[in-house]
Amino acid sequence: ALRSPFEQYVHYLELMPESQRRHAEEQLRQFVQGYQELMLRTFPCLQPILPHTKQPELVTDYERFHTILADLLLWMTRVHPAAVWFIDDLQAIDDASFNVVRRIIGRIQQVPLCLIISLNDSLDSQLVYERLTLNQPIPIQAILLQPLTDQAATQFITSYLGGYNVDQQIINEIVARSVGSPFALREYIQTLLDTGMLRLVNTCW
Repeated sequence: ALRSPFEQYVHYLELMPESQRRHAEEQLRQFVQGYQELMLRTFPCLQPILPHTKQPELVTDYERFHTILADLLLWMTRVHPAAVWFIDDLQAIDDASFNVVRRIIGRIQQVPLCLIISLNDSLDSQLVYERLTLNQPIPIQAILLQPLTDQAATQFITSYLGGYNVDQQIINEIVARSVGSPFALREYIQTLLDTGMLRLVNTCW
């Protein structure tokens, strides 16, 4: 769950002027001092920036490591005027990443970051939400998403397929299988396209 921001940041560093990039890389190395090997194992994309250390690793203080990750992620957002971070299916996230996300939420007002998190409607997700919001200094806005109506799902399908006409039988089949989920809609449509079961003939699917 945390790898994507680091991968994007490494890509962003590659676009920086050399002097600015070297300064940012040195700051990153200072952030993770003493945890280089753990960082490299967790985030392989940092290999061009973090040197391997020959010193034997000490017993890892994971609470400290989670705080360092939160500090680093918050620091990384400052290279943008504003940033949006989307975390999908938080109920499936590992405990270490969850702890980092909680730390970030507690300090999110310090940086120009909008954090969007999705959860399904299972009992486990409700427990995760309660853990996430417990003793947080700021309110977390929860938005309950209802399933798409058949009309909205039809509009989604048509739009995804470029606005061309779509056979009504195909629409009915996809809508019935997706049960109002936009994620399932996209997966079903893309699978049909990838397997060649759905093809554009003249101006109609």
